[in-house]
Amino acid sequence: MGDAFIEMKGIVKKFRGTVALKGVDFEVKPGEIHALLGENGAGKSTLIKILTGAYAPDEGEILVADKSFSSIPVKELADLGISVVYQDLKLAPGVSIMENILMGNLPKKAGMFIDRKAALQLAKEAISKAGVEMDPDTIVGDLKAADQEIVAIAKALSKNAKLLILDEPTALLAEDDVQRLFEILRALAKKGVSILYISHRLEEVFTICDRVTVLRDGSKVWTKSIADVSKNLLIEAIAGSMHAEGDLYYKAPIKDTLLKVEGLSRKPYYQQISFELRGGEVVGLFGLVGGGKSEMLKGIFGDMKPDSGTIYLGGERYATPSPQASINKGIGFVPEDRKSEGFLPRMPIYINANLPAYRRIYARSGWVAPKAEKRRAQALVEGFNVKFSSLEQDIDGLSGGNQQKIVVAKWIGTKIKVLLLDEPTAGIDVGARRDIFRVSRKLADEGKTVMYCSSYLPEIMEVADRILVMSKGRITEEFHRNDGFHEDEIMKAAYQ
Repeated sequence: MGDAFIEMKGIVKKFRGTVALKGVDFEVKPGEIHALLGENGAGKSTLIKILTGAYAPDEGEILVADKSFSSIPVKELADLGISVVYQDLKLAPGVSIMENILMGNLPKKAGMFIDRKAALQLAKEAISKAGVEMDPDTIVGDLKAADQEIVAIAKALSKNAKLLILDEPTALLAEDDVQRLFEILRALAKKGVSILYISHRLEEVFTICDRVTVLRDGSKVWTKSIADVSKNLLIEAIAGSMHAEGDLYYKAPIKDTLLKVEGLSRKPYYQQISFELRGGEVVGLFGLVGGGKSEMLKGIFGDMKPDSGTIYLGGERYATPSPQASINKGIGFVPEDRKSEGFLPRMPIYINANLPAYRRIYARSGWVAPKAEKRRAQALVEGFNVKFSSLEQDIDGLSGGNQQKIVVAKWIGTKIKVLLLDEPTAGIDVGARRDIFRVSRKLADEGKTVMYCSSYLPEIMEVADRILVMSKGRITEEFHRNDGFHEDEIMKAAYQ
């Protein structure tokens, strides 16, 4: 692969006395797929922002194709060949693929009119570089998530990217779309494009990456060839030995049915859903993106009421589900989109940690006891290893992993019997993920029940006692840990 295309030497970055990066050395070679891993808050985002010119380092040197910079000029990013595809893609859904790819750079004739013929040609060339075929006139909002990802990559390639930075590129993709993306990335790497791959999905790193660099607490732990790394070694480097793989299971006896649904339907999302959740178990709900999982969980919680069917709680019919009624009856729900549905932005940690409890625990004659409020929040966040400076701190200032820990932790101690988790580890690091796994098991071991919904199969296979597979709005199969989980069989059920 030759000499490094990007080399960062001794990079230091401080924020108000806090050292975010502590003399980090990092490089990416031409034609390699290089993973950058670390917990939320380890320094990955800061390093990328320095690499893309958003931050200037306090110390250190950056070499791009042997050209030295004390900081990267943002205006020169395209000329230097550095492009980023963020997790939120930053596409305009209401306009065409062509307009997204060439946004701000549409060719013109006579200095004022868009040259449509030239624009189409440029868009087709960019799409071709991504190794796919697409109609440039297609509206981006009409594309599925995987194709939108490819449009974002094509947009980067239209600027002659030599280094492509991908931030959690598979977070919203189904398994077959992930493999398609991997084929595109391998083809780009063979053409000499350097790819910096940021992901919390370790299995993907072993599948697609050539080398891996791990950051922890602002320092580089090591850079190694992926061939020289085991999963346990990688987890220990990312999160420390306390998070290395181990047995999650103290198997609580299975108890009585806590929640039962019969014939639950809401077209076009799901139809005739029937299952039981029993005390003492974690039940995985697996399916591809768009299969109706999230809508069904919202139906049970009362946030998106079903058209028909029956829900039973503890043997009694739950006729009119609503979020507040569900909380009162002991159902907790962690939604997929934590930022818009899981917490109150621009509000302190202690308020977010107490959200489900206010009405039941603190509302006495219309006032809240401040000391009890903060005492309870302190116990919750510390018990969940949340990293924070003060309970008064706005939740927006926390890393994604710590935000998600609070979104989950707020249900602990609220006398819940059933906890519904929808994609609870999307976009969070391996340490936070293990904490959520352990809390799920702890709740089950206490005789409660957890429904753990994810489109990422390795995660569900690790934590669940049973797995229900959902495809095209229906439950297609059920698998039990005691019989052995077989990935190929579960995936087959997801495509029925």
